[in-house]
Amino acid sequence: MMYKCIENLPLFERLHASGWSAAEEELLLESARTARENRRPLNSAFNETAKMTGRKPNSVRNHYYQLAKSNPDLLLRPADKASHFTKEQLENLMREMLIGTSKGESVRGCALRLGGGDLKLMLRYQNKFRSTVQKRKEYVRNIVGNLKKEGCCVKDPYENFKQQRESAAPEKAFKLLTSLSKRELNDLIEKLQTIAAE
Repeated sequence: MMYKCIENLPLFERLHASGWSAAEEELLLESARTARENRRPLNSAFNETAKMTGRKPNSVRNHYYQLAKSNPDLLLRPADKASHFTKEQLENLMREMLIGTSKGESVRGCALRLGGGDLKLMLRYQNKFRSTVQKRKEYVRNIVGNLKKEGCCVKDPYENFKQQRESAAPEKAFKLLTSLSKRELNDLIEKLQTIAAE
């Protein structure tokens, strides 16, 4: 069996050849903690960590469960006394994120700026913002309304989503049509003509 010499590996592979760094493990544990706090599956944390570290999601998952063998608490949901956002902290976060994203910052970029470059804080802010937008539409719209009354130029995050969905629809339809065979396309045209004639 031949073994690759580490020096001959590409830089990316060399970085992972010596195992997990303390920073990578910290990122993984924070991502998993945030996922559990937000009642999201751990797989979402594994996928997120994989993107940020360049590792494969299965490798990330395996490493997490390896860590859990010596620390079973990693598999428990955090207690309610875990560091949750206070009402004031959440409102401040949402205001800052809504203003930042309205100015063209990405959610991740804005969260990283607010976290002062700290990846753990970035992950926490990003996840809290996204879950709040997803689960508390009226609350978010109230904040947007208040910011507009204060003279801030903010965009409704739901309008952006609606526009993206609407602009993606013709492209999806075109992809679907171009994937059809001639026979399938002719069948579709015949059906459409029948519907139009009714």
